[in-house]
Amino acid sequence: VEIRAVLYNYREAENLKVRVELLYNPAFCSLATAKKRHQQTITIPARSSVAVPVIVPLKVGLHEVEVKAAVYNYYISDGVKKTLRVVPEGIRVNKTVAIRTLNPEYLGQDGVQREEVPAADLSDQVPDTESETKILLQGTPVAEMTEDAIDGERLKHLIQTPSGCGEQNMIGMTPTVIAVHYLDSTEQWEKFGLEKRQEALELIRKGYTQQLAFRQKSSAYAAFQNRPPSTWLTAYVVKVFALSTNLIAIDSRDLCETVKWLILEKQKPDGIFQEDGPVIHQEMIGGFKDTREKDVSLTAFVLIALHEAKDICEAQVNSLGPSITKAGNFLENHYRELRRPYTVAIAAYALALLGKLEDDRLTKFLNTAKEKNRWEEPNKKLYNVEATSYALLALLARKDFDTVPPVVRWLNEQRYYGGGYGSTQPLATFMVFQALAQYQKDVPDHKELNLDVSIHLPSRNSLVKHRILWESASLLRSEETKENERFTVRAEGKGQGTLSVVTVYHAKLKHKVTCKKFDLRVSIRPALEPVKKPQDAKGSMILDICTKYLGDQDATMSILDISMMTGFSPDIDDLKLLSTGVDRYISKYEMNRDSNKNTLIIYLDKISHTQEDCLSFKVHQYFNVGLIQPGAVKVYSYYNLGEQPSYNLGSGS
Repeated sequence: VEIRAVLYNYREAENLKVRVELLYNPAFCSLATAKKRHQQTITIPARSSVAVPVIVPLKVGLHEVEVKAAVYNYYISDGVKKTLRVVPEGIRVNKTVAIRTLNPEYLGQDGVQREEVPAADLSDQVPDTESETKILLQGTPVAEMTEDAIDGERLKHLIQTPSGCGEQNMIGMTPTVIAVHYLDSTEQWEKFGLEKRQEALELIRKGYTQQLAFRQKSSAYAAFQNRPPSTWLTAYVVKVFALSTNLIAIDSRDLCETVKWLILEKQKPDGIFQEDGPVIHQEMIGGFKDTREKDVSLTAFVLIALHEAKDICEAQVNSLGPSITKAGNFLENHYRELRRPYTVAIAAYALALLGKLEDDRLTKFLNTAKEKNRWEEPNKKLYNVEATSYALLALLARKDFDTVPPVVRWLNEQRYYGGGYGSTQPLATFMVFQALAQYQKDVPDHKELNLDVSIHLPSRNSLVKHRILWESASLLRSEETKENERFTVRAEGKGQGTLSVVTVYHAKLKHKVTCKKFDLRVSIRPALEPVKKPQDAKGSMILDICTKYLGDQDATMSILDISMMTGFSPDIDDLKLLSTGVDRYISKYEMNRDSNKNTLIIYLDKISHTQEDCLSFKVHQYFNVGLIQPGAVKVYSYYNLGEQPSYNLGSGS
């Protein structure tokens, strides 16, 4: 990468002779040395500028670049010092090596539990780059999730997906609502700081205000403005707003009008709730073509939301009680026919709220669990966490506390580094948060916690020791090592903790990744005819992207995640045309400023399953690059981040 210093001459009629000096830094390839600065003399025409190439970065990391300039025959000089971030090629990967429950009394021998943790498989690591292994210890995942949810800065790290539509706004609001209820009911605000409660309430107010922008005249909600309303999203809003009514000022009339819309516009005489708008959450339509299965999932989801709003709206909406009863009867009558563990679990929670999860329905619910600790189906890992969370809530609603421990343990061990459960599926994160927080409130005997944990790393001379107590269960204890090695962990004492081991490294980009969900085709070509480009751009190319969904129906709410090639940036005018033109190919676009790399996020309302959807836009080159590092294009459904086909984007694509 050629980094340039740009010098400007603002004089009207006088050319300026300038001496430019580059200070030495061993991280860069330049003509400066440790003993001598590099000097260069240039002439800058009046009312003009000159770009001076100064360095080529050699090392990964943050490095300072300092350039000084002085005008001959004048006492005029200036300088600039900038920090340059140089990132490795490839993509940054957080690889979860192990997640283990520490519970010596039940999982150990003679009160001592030993765990062997393997080294990470780094066969795809970029050569000459470092890896770092993080060893994380905590008393309970709920504590960390709570701390994230009441802190706006930490919440940004909990949600690592793009935001910008009505549903994503709710996903940002949900964890904070759950956290405040949890800390209020367990009286734990002193652990986190009493002032945090007011900050958390402000986050909820902000989310509530932003969500009102997606409210339509009918009182229903849509994922984007000027889009058809969604039954699922509207029910989700009802649930979260109802939970928020005793925390912030919520207009109960507006909330109850939304409830009325669900009942009068979307409920059939037999109790079913139907979805006529875009189904953003793919799990609501499910993987089965059986209409009855889909009806049960959505009806259970809406019933749970209406039950949450019952105390608020029953007096204003006369049909609310009968509506809940009809929906409950529908679930009750069809529960025996259900095949999917997800549907069995969500319907079980809805029935448990009504006191109807009994007899043969209860037997079916319990028998659907695998190894008595999870409700799962093949190749649906992302939704199994969500399903098991509904199942845990159903067990807690029935006060079936003896069945709960293995379910809680399984949920604890499904975490992902960097985003809890939701770095792959946001809604699953908040469902498991709600379920585990409810468990912490309902089951009192988990408070006995006194664990001694020691970690033996072969590369260190002494043991790393930690003590986990109930009073400090929320404290995340971490150790970091640059060595990728096998090590052992020893735990003794009372109570339960969680051990997470993650290795962070840069992995090589594969040219094309086979994916069962999307077909992705990407090419880049020269812009042959004269094109309008920014004044400081050196050249332009055209990026063509075509994708097709490989399911049996269109994919909704999908995202193109484009990491640009080194030295290139997208043409903003082209993106505006794509998002506002007559054909309106995309819903929205945004540049990801939090990324180490120059990343463009494009939102698509849908991706066809019958034909390719294609779009093209210009990309401009702003500085010379000797060896262009490839970018990458990924496509995924917002609610199934686990399936992300990626296409390597380079000069030869």
